[in-house]
Amino acid sequence: MNLRRAVIEDTQVLADFNINMAYQIERIKLIPEVTGTGVETMIKNPQMGFYLVAENQGEIAASLMVTTDWRNGLLWWKQRTNYTKNLNPISAIAKPEIIR
Repeated sequence: MNLRRAVIEDTQVLADFNINMAYQIERIKLIPEVTGTGVETMIKNPQMGFYLVAENQGEIAASLMVTTDWRNGLLWWKQRTNYTKNLNPISAIAKPEIIR
């Protein structure tokens, strides 16, 4: 497995992860165009936060989003999805943690 910072080419995969996580965890249907723009904006503006991705055999298997929130803390979103064909199927898991 390889861990790296997300690049603009990862936007669609990360947007898909976010869309699926929101639906599986909260039953919220996000608008794909808005979600993709949000991911792209964060990647282009690292002062807003950043994504890390874990790759397995060249495919993104998991992501980690680090951003600030209204409480002036860092918010870590850990996500795993069942999208990757090279891993055993797993459900989306997201748990925010405030790091001070």
